[in-house]
Amino acid sequence: MYITKDEIRAAADLPCKDVSVDEWKPGAVLRIRGLNAKQATAFSKNQIKVDAKGKVEEVDLDDNFMPKLIALTAVDENGNLMFSESDIELLALKSAKVMKRLADAAMELSGLSDESNKDATKNSTTPQNASPTA
Repeated sequence: MYITKDEIRAAADLPCKDVSVDEWKPGAVLRIRGLNAKQATAFSKNQIKVDAKGKVEEVDLDDNFMPKLIALTAVDENGNLMFSESDIELLALKSAKVMKRLADAAMELSGLSDESNKDATKNSTTPQNASPTA
């Protein structure tokens, strides 16, 4: 069964995960939502250097890699972003252990982690008569 453009438009496909932040408040969770394709591309573009042939030359994580990612992915119960660019320094001063846990969830939900890339490769299929380069 093929999907229509309207069905694609209507699909709520950005996954969320509630991540424990007991260090900040016992029993508390922070909801992390995966990035959309445009956000993931822009975020990755600022972290990865690619050579003229399109091969990854260098991964250059800036000082605020995790806080920036959390600012882009932490949402409230209504799906509204909790942080703005001006909050990145606030997040940068928080526990690296907590920020890594949140960033790992954001990377996984956004398809940017090694694990999610392995899953995507494992789950992808090419139709019998389709060209993989088409």
